[in-house]
Amino acid sequence: MKKFINFVLLLGTIVSVVVALKFSALPIAPFIPTRWAAFWISSTEAQQKYVLLYDTAVGFIMSALFYFIVEEIPNEVRLHRAKRLIALQINQLVMDMEQIVDITVGKYTINQNLKELAGKDFLILDGETKEPKEEISYVTTIYDVRRKKKITAFHQYGDINHLIKNNLKQILDKISIIKNYEYFYASDNLLVECVRKIENCNLIRLYAVDNEKKKDEPCFLYAETSVAMMEFVNLYLKLLKCKFHTEYSITKLDSKKETEKYRNERESGVLIQNVIDIQTKKANAALSNPTAIISGSKYTTKILVAYLKRYLKATYLSIDNIELNMLNKYKYIVFIIDSDSRDAVVNTLNNNEISANILLLEEQGIIKESICDNLNQTNHITNELFFKAAFRVKKCPIMFFKQEPSERTILDVRSKIENILYKEK
Repeated sequence: MKKFINFVLLLGTIVSVVVALKFSALPIAPFIPTRWAAFWISSTEAQQKYVLLYDTAVGFIMSALFYFIVEEIPNEVRLHRAKRLIALQINQLVMDMEQIVDITVGKYTINQNLKELAGKDFLILDGETKEPKEEISYVTTIYDVRRKKKITAFHQYGDINHLIKNNLKQILDKISIIKNYEYFYASDNLLVECVRKIENCNLIRLYAVDNEKKKDEPCFLYAETSVAMMEFVNLYLKLLKCKFHTEYSITKLDSKKETEKYRNERESGVLIQNVIDIQTKKANAALSNPTAIISGSKYTTKILVAYLKRYLKATYLSIDNIELNMLNKYKYIVFIIDSDSRDAVVNTLNNNEISANILLLEEQGIIKESICDNLNQTNHITNELFFKAAFRVKKCPIMFFKQEPSERTILDVRSKIENILYKEK
């Protein structure tokens, strides 16, 4: 309803602007072509005749502007804050629901297009107690909504019975947290309705049990399961339409042969050994590629460096007190460049010849500026990377990109550095 009201207001404002300009005494702008200017010219008699219409149009424009300032701006601020406060819970809620839907649809070879599903497609689930206890394995891939880019993927196993019951319990936990912030998203009627309906949906009523005696009961035991699952799919699609999530997931079931192979690798210790081998390879690469990471003392840079120290084996130095003659013993040198250390890094690289491969990791503001434009060619720059970070203009109380470097930014930086330092030759 609110969208319809806003649409009517927008349409009325456009008409009012045209009427107000048409019967206004203001001169026509000289850059408007003559054939168009003729429409906006009104005689004094016409202006006096339609003065009431003109006053009504101006009044409507002022009322719409007042409504926008008093109602829409505060509402959009609250919604923006809500997206930040509950983004994690919404993302997890979307993933838990998606796993239930995709695994059920995949296991019973139901129509893969969720928008075309009907209640009859799930009739096979009513009273179905055999296959939910069979072991399955599946891969869940998580993507970024805005960039449509893969974030991560993980391989899991279990049976449909426990997967659905565990996910339903997690859904209830996420809903209880989301409802605590309802004040901030209360104006989004679709989200409020969706959250309330998910909490009270039939699938949760039937199978989200805490009773230890019932936890091993088949999750499709009851005859009304098909109706409950169809309702659940519709609620999942409606939640996606709310556009509060920043991530979405896609889950694909393994074939029976792949599930058997995955179980054998688990039980034989092959998977654990693979993890150990990867960690050993990284450790050996770190030893064969001695690296120094040089950074400044800016607070946001310290956050990034503190995280890198946990995962990258390197020597961490400060740009303020480095010994230049010691840098040549490293194979790679990573300069983390922010607004405070930019001049010091430029001065260091221009006045010293360093034999190591140099990687530049630069803070990115509103305008991306490359430090390479200020460097001479005596040093070998292997690569130049950028990361978004918070910064403040001098004497300005507003901080830009206040949440940066975010967790996603830090993970991206780590991944890019590892790909360069530890890539196989």
